[in-house]
Amino acid sequence: MHLSSIIRPIRLLFIASLLFISCEKVIDDIAETSVSAEDAVVAETAIASAFDIMDDIASTDGRVQKTGTTLLPIGAELVFTDSLFTDGNGVAFYVNFGPYNANAPVNGLKCADGKFRSGRIDISVSKPYTEVGCVVNAEFPSANSYYVGNGTFMSQLLGSLLATRSGSETINVEIQGLQIITREGNISFSSKQDIKRTIGTGNVGTLGDEFEVTGSGNGINRRGEPFDVSITKTLVKRVQDGCSNTFIIGEVEVKNQSATNAMVIDFDPDDDGACDRKVLVTLPSGIKKEIIVD
Repeated sequence: MHLSSIIRPIRLLFIASLLFISCEKVIDDIAETSVSAEDAVVAETAIASAFDIMDDIASTDGRVQKTGTTLLPIGAELVFTDSLFTDGNGVAFYVNFGPYNANAPVNGLKCADGKFRSGRIDISVSKPYTEVGCVVNAEFPSANSYYVGNGTFMSQLLGSLLATRSGSETINVEIQGLQIITREGNISFSSKQDIKRTIGTGNVGTLGDEFEVTGSGNGINRRGEPFDVSITKTLVKRVQDGCSNTFIIGEVEVKNQSATNAMVIDFDPDDDGACDRKVLVTLPSGIKKEIIVD
């Protein structure tokens, strides 16, 4: 047998192996990158839904700001443990949506924004919510933990959210090391955001309101990979049933700290501002991946 006839199959096998390894690496890179993108979407929407309920409660009870309808469903318990600002230490209360039951066919209570919630949130307000400088602290305790989701897939939140009113319709929100426990793994997330109410419905709480969100953050995805997040096109959030799964407009840049290039998350891939669950991720390679948010 001629030597070249032996070498040629070996060479082809070697090239095929290289191609397989290369393709396998691309697939691994895509999976790793998309994990950070998916986890960033989960973190951003979890923070938004936590802010929605905090803002709604703080802005609709007469002891804090005004009276009116709220996102709270029938069955949710709102209890004030300190209802007087005159004692010098602000107002404190908690909202309890009932215990989380992993075996229930539908978990939590459905709120007016379409989100299902269970567990407890502890909230303190330094002074009336209308006043600039008002500080609101929302705690998500480990006992009777707070869950949010679509009733089937629920994410648990552990940590706290600190909101400071910077203007009549603007609030600075800071989160440090919020833990988001999902069915696929644990996410850690920290961020600083500026939230502005752009459309309000007067004295009837926050249902139907729209908000713009800017800011940046960082986290650790469910695989233990650190990543950075920056809102590059202002996010728009509408508080109503059907719109509360995710943002309706906006883009976020996400970059694994071990990577050279970033990816882009587009919350409005169809450019129609629709209340849908579609999110489009463009990876550094240019490959696009659609995500459907729970």
